[in-house]
Amino acid sequence: MNATEQISSLKIRPGAKPGQIILGVDLSEAEQASQVLNGLTELGYEPQLRYLELKTGLHVFALLKEEQHHPSQTIDDEYWIDEWEMLANQIVPSTAVRLWRGYPQSEGQPE
Repeated sequence: MNATEQISSLKIRPGAKPGQIILGVDLSEAEQASQVLNGLTELGYEPQLRYLELKTGLHVFALLKEEQHHPSQTIDDEYWIDEWEMLANQIVPSTAVRLWRGYPQSEGQPE
């Protein structure tokens, strides 16, 4: 894999695809990003670094959890919100913590 392919494999888009849940931290918005990254590791996360290209510029994103759900699966919303809230209480600014949920599409709708 060449350098261009390696970098492309790290790119993510903002938001989640249908049925997908993503929890992460935008390190470009967090104060003291390296300390935040170390703190996430101390909390038991294994952050995967990704990047987002937004209108505001290039953002480094620490991907913490990602799950894909089938429309027939039940999702524990309270679990995800509790985890987001715990992180938002520890990271400054709290708006750097992202929880994206792509609601499953109805059968027969294109993705």
